[in-house]
Amino acid sequence: MDLLKKFISSHHPKLTQPHPTLSLEERGSSNLAKTIAPFSSESVDTLPENIIKKYNFISREEAIHKIHFPKNKLDIEQAKYRL
Repeated sequence: MDLLKKFISSHHPKLTQPHPTLSLEERGSSNLAKTIAPFSSESVDTLPENIIKKYNFISREEAIHKIHFPKNKLDIEQAKYRL
């Protein structure tokens, strides 16, 4: 067990493991996200185009994808900013 896991389990037993090591429940959630991801393209963008441009938002579809499948911290921040 690495130091981070030891620290978390001893000081914060209710916290889950960091994302890269998914628990069985989290894997199920991830599989669910992958299953419904194609339907995110069917979502309607609720913001007017001028607001999207003014605040440099990414599209709603892209934000939904990035919040569920981030490649890095920037993806998460962009998605949170948009959503």
